[in-house]
Amino acid sequence: MKRNADPATTRRRLEVVAGSSVPGRISPPAHRRAGVDRETFLSIMASFPSGVAIVTTRDSEGKPRGLTSSAICSVSAQPPLVLVCVDLTSRTLPALRHAEGFVVNFIRAGRSEVCDVFASKAEDKFAQVVWSETESGLPFLPDDALAWAECTTVQEIEAGDHMIFLGRVERGEVANPGVLPIVYYRRAWGVPAAPEARERKQAAGS
Repeated sequence: MKRNADPATTRRRLEVVAGSSVPGRISPPAHRRAGVDRETFLSIMASFPSGVAIVTTRDSEGKPRGLTSSAICSVSAQPPLVLVCVDLTSRTLPALRHAEGFVVNFIRAGRSEVCDVFASKAEDKFAQVVWSETESGLPFLPDDALAWAECTTVQEIEAGDHMIFLGRVERGEVANPGVLPIVYYRRAWGVPAAPEARERKQAAGS
């Protein structure tokens, strides 16, 4: 006959699995823990250099809207998917949800002023830049982008204090393969070394 497990034994096993060091207490699931504080988290993530994009779209009144973001990455090549993370307090968020589409403009070096404009709370950010429209009517930044991708939103996922937009790339262009991108590192704009410069440096050190 199979006997019921002793309650005390069961509790001890749960404590070991959960990693609790306090007798009689079961640690909460990992997703319920607070984690590091906000400033520590931001400092850690700022140590990862990333490219910079301006995400553009239209609001319910047809006005162009946009924001600066480094929280962008490719997800899949087949089908071609990218994701964009947007703060829930962003003034561009309602437009992105309404349009169900957006353009990711990968910004070229020397355009930090444009990045600052789209990172601001300015009411009409497009008044300060040259912009055009895609075939479907979404705004994009041909003079400031080294490449751009127009996307249709296929999924929205709320995660913490951000909304994740999963977009299928419908069309795009690499405007100038020889142009360097702007990068964001430790809360400052920068430019990566050109491939030729790296090769010369490596040759000099060999």
